Amino acid sequence: MATSTSIKLPKGLKERVRAIAEDENRSSNWVMTDAINRHVEHKEERKALRDKLRAAHDDYQRTGLHLTQEEVEEWMAKRAAGERAPMPKPHT
Repeated sequence: MATSTSIKLPKGLKERVRAIAEDENRSSNWVMTDAINRHVEHKEERKALRDKLRAAHDDYQRTGLHLTQEEVEEWMAKRAAGERAPMPKPHT
């Protein structure tokens, strides 16, 4: 169920939104809702990535296991060439 809210738009933004809505045969409400939804999804994806990176860093700090850039590049080159090369084993 949708709920109503009000926001203060900077000068000229309401007209810009209206022009986009008219050009796309949509309502201004649809354009603003779509923009807000995309922005929120983007921020949620960034947070999820930060959380994943933090967890990976914490794991590295705890275990010391890693791959060198050369090991990863060699593996990726094999995969790009169509080889079914297994990922190298992390080491300390």
